[in-house]
Amino acid sequence: MSKNNEFKPNDYSNITLDDLKEDFKNNNNPFPIEVFPTAIRDFILNAEDTLNFNRDYFSASILSALSLAIGNSFRLKIDEGWTPKCILWIALVGDSGDGKTPPLKEAFSPIDNKENELYELYKQELENFNQNQQGLKVPIAKRYIVRDFTIEALTEKLSQNPKGIGILADELLGWVKNMGKYNNGSDVEAYLELFNGGKITVDRVGRTIIIQDAFVNVIGGIQRDKLHEVFKKDFDANGFIFRILWVDPGQLPFVPENEMKLDIEHKKNYERFINKLFEERENPKNRHLILSAEAKKLRRQWWNEFGEKHHYDELYIKGTYRKIREYFNRFLVVFTILECVDFELQHEATKDKDNLQVTKASVEKSITLAEYFFRNAIDVRSYKKNPLDAKGTIYKKWYLSLPKKTLGTNDLIQSGAAVEIKQRTVEKYIREEEYFENTGHGKYKRKL
Repeated sequence: MSKNNEFKPNDYSNITLDDLKEDFKNNNNPFPIEVFPTAIRDFILNAEDTLNFNRDYFSASILSALSLAIGNSFRLKIDEGWTPKCILWIALVGDSGDGKTPPLKEAFSPIDNKENELYELYKQELENFNQNQQGLKVPIAKRYIVRDFTIEALTEKLSQNPKGIGILADELLGWVKNMGKYNNGSDVEAYLELFNGGKITVDRVGRTIIIQDAFVNVIGGIQRDKLHEVFKKDFDANGFIFRILWVDPGQLPFVPENEMKLDIEHKKNYERFINKLFEERENPKNRHLILSAEAKKLRRQWWNEFGEKHHYDELYIKGTYRKIREYFNRFLVVFTILECVDFELQHEATKDKDNLQVTKASVEKSITLAEYFFRNAIDVRSYKKNPLDAKGTIYKKWYLSLPKKTLGTNDLIQSGAAVEIKQRTVEKYIREEEYFENTGHGKYKRKL
């Protein structure tokens, strides 16, 4: 490896798990960044110090980007016919202005760069085609990431990039709301099949698109006070809601701006991981990972104990634990490949990727991450049970002080002013149907 491409996991290498836990003393369920290789963990810590990135948001975004980079290249062989791949659907939960988008963009910037390279290649191919069409196929602008799409456009991109694509949505609620908007809900069924990574057929007027081996990742942000719009009865019934991995760091502390600069070496190290993973996308094979004897024993032990512990819980917990166990298998793919790439980068070596085994260490990391996401899913669900938990202290104090009777807009504005809530903010609040009933003629009544 040349000096310019030297791999340098430094600076934070002596950080211990106790140090990480101390850093998160105000977060009861921090993202366990110790599951990542040291170089990626260093990048997360440095971005937190210099860019004020929330560690949970950035870690989850990196996890999503890494799994997308792996795509259909590898899958886990648990048994004949049971071969999960690392498809992840992640929602970053927070209040408006919590800074969910910047870490998401940073995590996906190496993949964006690769898309830019593809686009430049497409422009050259298009120019050649326009100059001499004879014997040439019409060039295609391939994509790894989509942001604005229909299910038809999504399957079209999948047909052009069978190793997998990712949906990035700054506002994940828009993705959910658009499902079935124009076709009576059939999009929801299509997405449920996409989650499984199997065959999907989309029939539209004059055209049929068939994807034999789909891989679609999803990640985006959602405001905490909008969660009730996702936790709909029908999404519970069809199991859609259980397929989402929730990341909610809770109330974020104020972090002052500083003059520190991101260490470019940490960014480069992370990019090297992404680039190595994309090299494997060029391999036409879809390779299988096998569990070592130790890994197989530990995996089955956790699978059974976790299932027995939650099998008789209430419906939402039962639905959640079953999907978390599915994700546990998907995490095994991510951590096995990361372990391999980390070794290759540090030792300038090449491993036989046709015969990779899942190690006990990868199982332990997958257990840690699965339980993190399980706790988050339960916490996020609590906002549905008590929507006021999604609001700040001042809002709750004001709201609960209101009498349970019909009030005029001016009365509500005056009561808001008493606790220093501005008029335009009160006017915004009273339009939220989750909290207020509009009784007509400028009068409202609190619902909760």
